Amino acid sequence: MALTLNLEHEAFHLGMLLLVIPLSVFALTLGCKNHGCRRVAAYGIIGLACMILAVSVGHSAGEAIERVLTLIGASFVALAHFRNYRLCQHSTDCNCPVHSIDR
Repeated sequence: MALTLNLEHEAFHLGMLLLVIPLSVFALTLGCKNHGCRRVAAYGIIGLACMILAVSVGHSAGEAIERVLTLIGASFVALAHFRNYRLCQHSTDCNCPVHSIDR
């Protein structure tokens, strides 16, 4: 019996989302506390909302719409991570792990 990972199965998408949401909320909250930049949190929230919508509408709205929403959501989350990273690089008084890596 072979164990395979079916990336097109809806249960996989839901499982990944259930993993991503709490981690992202934690990271966004921590970043917002450290830097006070609500724009970064907004990017992350928009991204998560798009990914939740993609899983919620599933195949009922069409596979193309699901993929586009997922791509948009992932792009916003990536943008939030990038902006947070840049804020860490330019900050002198935060406790970000990036300081121990870059400096």
